[in-house]
Amino acid sequence: MTAHAFCRNFPTTESAQRAFRCFFSKGCPPQEMPQKENAFWMECQTQAYAEALLWNYFHYGRKTKLSARMASFMPFGSAEDGYPPFASLYGQRGLIALFPICSDTVSHVCFMYLFKKQGLENFKDHRGLLVGNSIISNDVRIYITKDFSPLADCIDGNSWQLAYHLALHFLNEEIYDSKLLTGFLLTGAVEDNNAVTAVEKIGKKIELLRRPWQFSLVLPENNKADIPENLDNLTYHTVGEVEQAWRLISKVGFTDSDIILPNPISEFHILVGGSANPAIYTILLLNPEKVFLWHSEESFETAQKIKAYLQRYPSLNIEFELKKMDSGKLQNCYSDLDRYFQSSLCSEYCVINITGGNRLMGFAALLIAQTYNVKVIYRDRNAAEEELTAISFDNGKRNSGTVKVNCCPAYVKPQINWQELLK
Repeated sequence: MTAHAFCRNFPTTESAQRAFRCFFSKGCPPQEMPQKENAFWMECQTQAYAEALLWNYFHYGRKTKLSARMASFMPFGSAEDGYPPFASLYGQRGLIALFPICSDTVSHVCFMYLFKKQGLENFKDHRGLLVGNSIISNDVRIYITKDFSPLADCIDGNSWQLAYHLALHFLNEEIYDSKLLTGFLLTGAVEDNNAVTAVEKIGKKIELLRRPWQFSLVLPENNKADIPENLDNLTYHTVGEVEQAWRLISKVGFTDSDIILPNPISEFHILVGGSANPAIYTILLLNPEKVFLWHSEESFETAQKIKAYLQRYPSLNIEFELKKMDSGKLQNCYSDLDRYFQSSLCSEYCVINITGGNRLMGFAALLIAQTYNVKVIYRDRNAAEEELTAISFDNGKRNSGTVKVNCCPAYVKPQINWQELLK
């Protein structure tokens, strides 16, 4: 995740954003920083950057090779107080959930990290900072941060409980997909019978949705009357039971949305099936910089035909790479794609075409797209000219929509027999 994307999605102070961008690009604080901000830089380096790495790992499943200095970072508290260093947290099974806390003067988004206890038995956690912490399982470790800063004050109230229950449910089901949870801001107290009960200051919590990130608020049904009338397209869901919230998050469907494809597309990944024309057609429409043709042993000749056809137009200046995929087993399809995307640095500018290939290849590609936040397109045979179905997985939300596009250069368009490609 780039520093720009990280700061855009989780805004702190302007100096914090400058520090993050500089750390990710140079590994050192900006020289022009005032001396007082260099003090913040040291805190940013040892705490917030460690959390950035944790977020990158849990949210995207990406690991970073740890230096000795990174391994010693303390994102949640000091070693003297019994908290784990970054090296002990990295590689652990865990999840992130978000919940709001509000007072009369300030509002914050809290980041709840929930880990399985195994491997962290000898370390303290933050359960003591939470009112009503008797519900927290002894089999987990829980850590709370508030807008990057490790929480120092006790959270007075039990609105954190819905986030905890859902994270625990995911952890017990071994669904380690934080993108599902972090698509939502969760608030609600939970009774012994798993009923979700009302909380205070709903208006202030809704204001947190106006920050430049995109997620929905999940709140108790008993708070519905507290919701302001003018939400300016901000979304919310009300729930009466934990199970209802679980179904909402874990089985949320696709939402109709206006999806904007990257422009330019640096990498266009195509699943190759028995027909070359759908792949050729979408390549011409999107005019990417590089095309990866993922083929099985049976579709190798089709991949060669696609490449040969488009190389008749050298002015397109498209680079091609053929990549073989084991299309007989879903886990092998997924592993072949995952090996590539783990090391890719440009998923933000990638698109995957799932029109071709067999169903196992398509299922695997959708899972990869959700894991790495890559946009997907599909060309239906009955679609109008220049029309594609687009799918995105932004911040845990599954969106789909129709896009109409033709980026083929004007001097190439007249040379193409478009109707032949549509047959």
